[in-house]
Amino acid sequence: MNRMSTNFKLSRRSFLKGTAAVAAAAGAGWAGLKAPGWLQPATAAPPGVQEKVVRTICSPNCWQTCNHLVTVRDGRVVKTAPAPMPDREYDRICLRGLSHIQRIYHPDRLKYPMRRTGARGEGKWERISWDQAFNMIADKFKELRSQYGPQAVAVVHQSGNYGVLNGGYAGAYRFAGILESVLASGSVDQAIPTGFAAALGMGIFDAYSNECADWVNARTIILWGSACAESQINEWHFIQEAVEKGAHLVVIDPIYTTTAQKARTWVNLRPGSDTAFALGMLNIIISNKLYDADYALNNTCAPFLVREDTRLFVREKEKPLVWDTVTSRAVPFDTPGIKPALEGDFAVSGVKCRTVFARLKENVRDYTPEKVAELTGVKAELVTRVATLLATNRPGGIKFGFGADRYHHADLLGQALITLLGLTGNIGKSGNILGMFFAGFDPMVYNAGWLFPAGTFPKVLPLIQLQDTIIKQNPYPIKALYITCSNLLVQTTERNKWLKEVWPKVDFVVAVDQFFNNTLNYADLILPAAHYYETEEVVLAGDVPYIMYRQKAVDPVGEAKPDWEIYKGIASRLGFSQYFGTIEEESAKWLDVPLLRQQGITYQRLRQEQAIRFLPKPYIPWQDGKFKTPTGRLEFYLEKKVKEGEELPVFKWPLEAGPDNPLAAKYPLTLITRHEKFRIHSQYENQPWLRELNPEPVADLNPGEAQKRGIADGAMVEVFNDRGHVVLKCRYNEAIPPGVVHIQQGWWYYPAGHHQELTHANFKANTLNYSFFDVRVDVKKA
Repeated sequence: MNRMSTNFKLSRRSFLKGTAAVAAAAGAGWAGLKAPGWLQPATAAPPGVQEKVVRTICSPNCWQTCNHLVTVRDGRVVKTAPAPMPDREYDRICLRGLSHIQRIYHPDRLKYPMRRTGARGEGKWERISWDQAFNMIADKFKELRSQYGPQAVAVVHQSGNYGVLNGGYAGAYRFAGILESVLASGSVDQAIPTGFAAALGMGIFDAYSNECADWVNARTIILWGSACAESQINEWHFIQEAVEKGAHLVVIDPIYTTTAQKARTWVNLRPGSDTAFALGMLNIIISNKLYDADYALNNTCAPFLVREDTRLFVREKEKPLVWDTVTSRAVPFDTPGIKPALEGDFAVSGVKCRTVFARLKENVRDYTPEKVAELTGVKAELVTRVATLLATNRPGGIKFGFGADRYHHADLLGQALITLLGLTGNIGKSGNILGMFFAGFDPMVYNAGWLFPAGTFPKVLPLIQLQDTIIKQNPYPIKALYITCSNLLVQTTERNKWLKEVWPKVDFVVAVDQFFNNTLNYADLILPAAHYYETEEVVLAGDVPYIMYRQKAVDPVGEAKPDWEIYKGIASRLGFSQYFGTIEEESAKWLDVPLLRQQGITYQRLRQEQAIRFLPKPYIPWQDGKFKTPTGRLEFYLEKKVKEGEELPVFKWPLEAGPDNPLAAKYPLTLITRHEKFRIHSQYENQPWLRELNPEPVADLNPGEAQKRGIADGAMVEVFNDRGHVVLKCRYNEAIPPGVVHIQQGWWYYPAGHHQELTHANFKANTLNYSFFDVRVDVKKA
């Protein structure tokens, strides 16, 4: 199982010194200006040796999109370091970025196209040429498309690379659009944002929060289900800087994470009970009149009148009405000179109605601190303390992570969080944090003319529906998978279902990656992808307000190719070569959108400057109090969810993880598989330096839970439920609460089974999100 290499010369000691330096610099508030010694050339190149330093970008899905200075000596990368950004507070690198030297030259790196010669999963392959690979794919696609139609092929992509052409974004969209294939993606990290962003009238990954650099001005910071200090390392220094300036840091997480250890207040609630805690906060804020009445009346839907019979807004010519206390009548909400009532019961044309605020007050009335304590397992006083902080110690904000997103009803938590921020007036001011700052998709990715030049489109399918679609061959007769930027069998649920029910229905599986990971083992044809440093292209921002350009530092190892070149090779054999020009040509066309043109951002300028800010500085949205909703107000009352009884946030236990579930008797533990600092999802899993620090998968158990089962620290255990099992070593861990077993996500291999055998693919219709933590299991000695 241990796939560590012994061929690397740089020592663990040197590496640890480097990562310690990063941590020290980050803790001081900035990782670049106080540059430690390792940023300087360790050893000068001997005379006659060709050396250059290239600015490029690391862009996995950690959102950090770190700019690197890469030292290349005689055609090989010998060093990585953070590159200076135009705004120096965004200089950054992490331990994973520092390990790229090993990733590029790893002995297990895929170097050539390979064709399966044994059974799927048997590990027997033969090397073939790119011409053979392209012809094989094109011939099979032609055959299947002819027999079953264009949707016989599914392009499956996720977020393994933020490159525009070579990542899982614009390039994949164009390829799938040309083929008119199914395009399966998403279904991860989108439940909380669905509930949160709807109130703002924004897309779930739009730039709706203040930028990270402004977070240092917050006085109250709530990290909700976010292990920011490990999973988003480069955001953490902004949090730390705010704390050093006196901000009160609250961390809400069942696990005593590294992040929680830095908090002044830790809320260790029961897994899946987050929304109950949020409703308790709303109750405290409303009942103690801690809300910002002026903001609620003038910028939110709080005064809108709601019909008692339909629970829809009372409207006049589409405009919601409010009750004017001056004239004692209902008028459109934007009527000049009115003084709307915040709460009360009224009658309009004989129809009984109440304000949104009044309905919210009634909805949360039962969530007293004592009731919340009973549901969440935390002390009642914590509810009052955290609510009072958010409402009175302003400016403040809530940064959500995706720990709390991994449950069936997580959208309701998102809805509750934006309601909390709206009622407390923590929007539109310096120091506010609105969920997350993500600039990457707003709005450049929506260059539809570039994405679909032939006027043909893919059939977009949420990834969580791909399994059943293939099994039932409905609504699409999918017979071939083209998987890129995704370790599908490690990062999606119900692994046994993939292998036993889905794979037999698929005639042909192509997988593109840099390593022989778990998914590639079950492919029919594998293609070697180029590393970040081996490609050149535009890169989407993550949590930085820039559009960026990645320079190619070195040639690809072996015969590896950028994804764009692979698309081009296949498309040319299918008669679509005209849609795949050079990377330079297509990058320039993709960038040519009005938003960037107006700012003078061109391809030529971007290539020269490499990082150009495209959002105002500082980026603080909603300062004018006008939102993207139809009314321009913050609409935390969602009329579209009346049918489900979820127009306002309500608390519902998750599908499995709640204590009310009958499975609790058979499987008393909740399985949590959270991110760690050693990987980005399943990337970097096999990096030797990182493996020295994090050598093998373990099941973290509270010692009390382990001892109840007679399990010793370090013993091999089996984690199991009705769907599957995984065998691994037990580790006693006091940071894990009783009732929980924790396994770090992203491991490719175990002694037996896999943690994704334990998970399920049940989803809520309005979120289509994987509920990775909403899982019950038990543990026994293996």
